[in-house]
Amino acid sequence: MSFLLIYAIGQVISPIWPLVLIFVLAWIGQIIDHSIKRKKPSFFKYLRFSLAGRLRVVKPLLMT
Repeated sequence: MSFLLIYAIGQVISPIWPLVLIFVLAWIGQIIDHSIKRKKPSFFKYLRFSLAGRLRVVKPLLMT
């Protein structure tokens, strides 16, 4: 069901925005998960490594 919603949104607006929405929602979900586990997220400690992985994913999208 969510795939159909993302597809419909992609037909109306630029295809990059549903991907940005998924990215932001994943970050929010990760923060919520860490608050439930009461464990400090490692991306606060190792921000450089956390950003490097995401940049590898985003860079090919921006280059096209």
